[in-house]
Amino acid sequence: NPVSNVEVVVSGGDLTLDNGSHIKAGDDVIMTLTGGSSTVVINANHGEAASTIEAGTRTTNIINFSGRSSGGVIIDGTPTTTTSPGGSGFYAAGTPAALGDGLEIHYGFPTNPASQYIDQFFANLVDSGAPKDDGKKKVDDNNGSQGDSAPAQSQGGVGQCV
Repeated sequence: NPVSNVEVVVSGGDLTLDNGSHIKAGDDVIMTLTGGSSTVVINANHGEAASTIEAGTRTTNIINFSGRSSGGVIIDGTPTTTTSPGGSGFYAAGTPAALGDGLEIHYGFPTNPASQYIDQFFANLVDSGAPKDDGKKKVDDNNGSQGDSAPAQSQGGVGQCV
């Protein structure tokens, strides 16, 4: 029985299935390839036993290429995403997958999506009109002193308010 989701991360290289190899998930198959020339190869040569990548539901074979802007898929030795019934390629819920119907490919996404969201959050915060520092000294919330005029105590350490 296939596991619910299969996630594969290839750092800088290719994901290669040859001569009858299979990846099968009950739900999603998510592949992330980070190299500028990384490729998903499902049988490097025509005539080998069919190799497949199969998601258990529709539109859930997902390939994320962080370093590519196009291409990146080879099936039976040919650059293509087309899967013939019974042949090598991508399948979703038992039938051949096609772009937009069981297969999604994303190009040029950041290798660390979390950092993208954090950067965007702060960019939106700055653009939203949040108050900006006017450079003037402020009254310290802890001891009523201003800026750098008095040391602050914190867990046994002495620090300087600046």
